[in-house]
Amino acid sequence: MPAIGGINQTTNSALWQLVQSYLAAERAPLTRLEASRTDLTTRASGFQDLRGRLQALAGAVDGFRWAGAQNPLQQFAATASQPLALSATASASAEPAAHTITIDAVARAHSLAGGEFGSADPFAASGTFTFTIRQGGETRSIAVDLAAGLAAGAALGAIAAAVNAAGAGVRATVVTSDAAAGRQRLLLTSRETGTPALIEEIADVEGGLADLVGLSGSSAPGSFSANTVQEAADALFTFDGLALTSPGNTVTDILPGVTLQLLRAGDGPVALTIARDAAAVEASLGTFIDAYNALVDFVREKTRGADADGEGRGLFTGNATLMALRRELRGLASDPVAGGGGPGELRRLAEIGITADASGRLSLSDSGALAEALRARPEEVARLFRDETDGVAVRIAERLKRYTQADGLIARETETLASRRRTLERSIARLTERLARREQTLLQELQSLQSMIQSLLAQQSTLNQLGG
Repeated sequence: MPAIGGINQTTNSALWQLVQSYLAAERAPLTRLEASRTDLTTRASGFQDLRGRLQALAGAVDGFRWAGAQNPLQQFAATASQPLALSATASASAEPAAHTITIDAVARAHSLAGGEFGSADPFAASGTFTFTIRQGGETRSIAVDLAAGLAAGAALGAIAAAVNAAGAGVRATVVTSDAAAGRQRLLLTSRETGTPALIEEIADVEGGLADLVGLSGSSAPGSFSANTVQEAADALFTFDGLALTSPGNTVTDILPGVTLQLLRAGDGPVALTIARDAAAVEASLGTFIDAYNALVDFVREKTRGADADGEGRGLFTGNATLMALRRELRGLASDPVAGGGGPGELRRLAEIGITADASGRLSLSDSGALAEALRARPEEVARLFRDETDGVAVRIAERLKRYTQADGLIARETETLASRRRTLERSIARLTERLARREQTLLQELQSLQSMIQSLLAQQSTLNQLGG
């Protein structure tokens, strides 16, 4: 063991080693105290690990306690019989149903194209220009500065940049209309589809730039300007036989919690099915099961008894808090739900395919049973978890709170360990200081003895020389 109090082997090595051998027995109490401190540190770390596993399980089970969209059981999938024509997504507020949709036309954005220009040719105008774009009853003013001598391609790029920077509902792009000849056109496209977003008018205010590039003109539904290359159009479709229109191809206001994406017209009736998403629910239950098993495994390992040779004893074997938790875990998930519900209703997780083995670990052993229960008895599945008096999720969450809350059992255990550690630290400090003083005293005494012996030896040598 190293020297205490800074005394080390820089002093006479033999004396230092002798002092350490004298102190070995006196250091035994300090060694025991330090071992106890290490054990307390390990236990405190173990309780922090336990708290983390308890909190992970609490987080995984929490959503199953509540009604409505936040419950992981409320996950739905929307399936279209012709996915190239229609796609759909369903949120937790959806309802199981079957519908028929026929798409007669998809919505399109209004597009205008200006005249063709040789990209390298000199542009015919320079200076400051202003024109307006009217769309949806709102008019935006576009100002463009063009330096003298610009090539047409650069001038079209400057106009496009000014339009895009103006914040209008129009996107401007310079497109190559004839790559071999180096010809380009300015394309303006409404950022939204449908007739409400058509570009109503482009008109010059100063300098005639819009007219020069071939963008000026007026449009209205059914009467589009000559430079229109794609007319604005609304989506036309029938939903369960009802004819509907939509300015966009994304439709969210027909079915609660369902978003439709109209992709292609002319494919005939499309069957749309909204059903509970058994795969997504299974994944959410898998998260809960994994967190539950991680806690079960941890508690079982830390509270196991010693083997026949007295080895393998768990860190918390005999600890009342952990032993109580181990007993509680055996029934938290597998015991029947004792709350409300009529005769024949689901009362055990095993009835929806979630079973426990001999050690208390859970597994989804029958995905088919889960899928069938979600299809035929969804409310009973929900009540199995969130019954307000004894639902599996409710009782697990309430039981975990006893351990994890600020003044809970884990906090008390941790504070007890911290208090014992503080007491140990004070004892270690006192004993360390006493051993340091003892070491210094012994070293000084032995150094004095060594000096005396060396003096006597010197005298003996002198007397021997005189006698010779």
